[in-house]
Amino acid sequence: MYPITVKAMTRECNTNATVCGHTIEKGSIIQPDIFSIHYDPDLWGPEDPNLFIPERHLVKRHPIAWMPFGVGPRNCVGDRTEEGFQRREKIVIQPSAIYVKLEKIRFST
Repeated sequence: MYPITVKAMTRECNTNATVCGHTIEKGSIIQPDIFSIHYDPDLWGPEDPNLFIPERHLVKRHPIAWMPFGVGPRNCVGDRTEEGFQRREKIVIQPSAIYVKLEKIRFST
């Protein structure tokens, strides 16, 4: 239930925006509070957000309502590593490139 990332991550606003009546200018540094987002009753209610209820993840929510590993291009390093492993698994090896030596073995009874 607790986020793996730090409680706040730092991002630079890339466009002028208004959030909850507050104007955020392009170039401003913002730090969204991940911990508070993960425990917001408006997002995770009506049950107490502090209770572990796996079924609450079945409901479609905003894509960044749950971001335990961060979000965007600087999210979890393991995510990009895993994608690299998947790419390597898709290599095709031609049968003629594989050398197999078979030997006869005698079994005695």
